[in-house]
Amino acid sequence: GENGSLLVNKDGYFKHPGYKVKVADTVGSGDAFTAAVVIHYLAGKTLEEISDAANKLGSWVSSKSGPTPILDDRTIKKLFMNKVKY
Repeated sequence: GENGSLLVNKDGYFKHPGYKVKVADTVGSGDAFTAAVVIHYLAGKTLEEISDAANKLGSWVSSKSGPTPILDDRTIKKLFMNKVKY
């Protein structure tokens, strides 16, 4: 969300400030955030990496209209290689 996020585990915590985007529709952004948390957690990523990925995906979804914007392979690569402008 606009206030970022806080992820906590037994080893510590990480606060992410979030990304500033022009919000089109927030429906689905929380689901996208949670999905990214789960995927990156299961992949063994750090709290910082998990948080960054989750904030990127949640922000991207909220910048699109509708609950399920098209997320193709090209967009995924851009999004997670820091090439999508917010």
